[in-house]
Amino acid sequence: MVGLTTEETREFERLDSSAALEGGDHVTPGENGVLATNQKDRWLVLYSKHDKAGHQWMVDSRAAHSDNSPFLN
Repeated sequence: MVGLTTEETREFERLDSSAALEGGDHVTPGENGVLATNQKDRWLVLYSKHDKAGHQWMVDSRAAHSDNSPFLN
């Protein structure tokens, strides 16, 4: 997944299953030292990191293509 390490991708996929999101109130390290207090919070931390990186990738891709394409304004 864009913006996530291999380990974070595995963790996200595990948390993304509904069974994993239903339980577990434990503290896990989050992005930039932010602590996630349960699995749903950790899922949100990872999703946000992925989402921000995905948006940036789209912006960068559009900028790269617009410089080289006569069809884009």
